[in-house]
This record gives sequence, C-alpha cells and structure tokens, in this order.
Amino acid sequence: MEVLNTPDLIRIAKRNGASIVLDNTFLTPYLFQPFRYGADLVIHSVTKYIGGHGNAMGGVVSGSKELINKIEHAQNWLGGLLRPMDAFLVTQGVKTLPLRMQKHCHSAQMIAEFLQSHPAVEKVCYGGLSTWDHHLKSGPMKGFGGMMGIVWKEDCVHQCLGNQVELILHATSLGDSVTRIVTRQQEKERGIPQRYTRISIGLEDPEDLIIDFKKAIQQCYQ
Repeated sequence: MEVLNTPDLIRIAKRNGASIVLDNTFLTPYLFQPFRYGADLVIHSVTKYIGGHGNAMGGVVSGSKELINKIEHAQNWLGGLLRPMDAFLVTQGVKTLPLRMQKHCHSAQMIAEFLQSHPAVEKVCYGGLSTWDHHLKSGPMKGFGGMMGIVWKEDCVHQCLGNQVELILHATSLGDSVTRIVTRQQEKERGIPQRYTRISIGLEDPEDLIIDFKKAIQQCYQ
C-alpha cells in the first residue's frame, strides 16, 4: 500500500523512452487523473470502485486512438466484451462515484487513525496518515481512497481476526459498499510483511466499523 510520486515516475520513464501503463483502480478518475501527467494507457477494474456495488464485472482501458485501435484489434480476435447488464450496472454506479469516493476516503482516514493508536497494531499503511513514510509522496491526488494495510504485533490477531469480525467480511474483492479484510502470508519478494492484513473500507458508518474492530481484536486475545 505504498503511495508513490506518480508524476515523477512518469517523467523518469518518459525520459528513458518507456510507455506508461497505469492501473488506477484503487483511486479511480475522481481521485487521480494519470493522463494529465503523461500516462499512455490507464486501466480500471470497473468491478471495484467504479461499479461500486459488487454486482458487475468488467474492465476498461483508455488511451490514445492509435493505442486503443491496436487493443481493439486484439479484442476482436480474443473476445472479452462487456455483457449488457454489467455495462448497465457500471453506468449506474458511475453516477454516484464522487459521493462514494468521498465517503470511502473519510471513513478510511478515521479507521486508519483508530488502528494507528491501537496497542495491537505495529504499523498502518495508509497514505492519509501524516506519520506514514510516504505521506509527502502523495502527489496531485484528491484523497487516498479506501484501501489500507495493517501489520499486527501478534500472530494471534493476524490469524483469528477474520473469524471474529461481524459487520466486516473476511473475503476477497474490494472497492464496493462492504468493508472486507484479507489476511496474507508473508511474501518478501512482493513486499508483503509478516502478520499483514489488507482492508477495503466500505460505505458503512465508520463508528460501527471501529466498534467491530475493537471487539474482534479483543476476542483474538482471549
């Protein structure tokens, strides 16, 4: 969950003749617009925040007409068209994207600050925290979205938290109205530390989420 200075990275890549393909799924166009800083292609999983309700599946790639024509040619051979119902649901979701992203950011900030002060937590990885190493590298973003990572001090919390939460789901996927957690095993080559949990903050009342986290963490120590 590192926050990088994307405009600087794009400039470096351009100086070295590289094309820039950027996955903007976590931030969405509402929080960050990569084309303003020189990206060549931008991709989104519209299954996540853009659709926003976990009821549609699809992906979008955007860029110059020249690049899109090349992709379209391959798509015509390989298939992979968006189903009409999925297209309709995503179109409906886009209408509330600004409101939802504001809520995700607000709630995530509250949860991050709560967890940062909790004695069971070793580290909170969320760009909105002023104490986090990457806070000053946020670049030109409107917010930091609803995704964060937590490193716990004890194995017991990491291992049993998913079984103790009630309002929060212990499940994969992300970026919809429901808060979800996923516990990960250490993967040094991918930068995933020990006792790491990924959290996708949904649209619930953040105070309810804090209560759920408090109770679940307490139960992990019993």
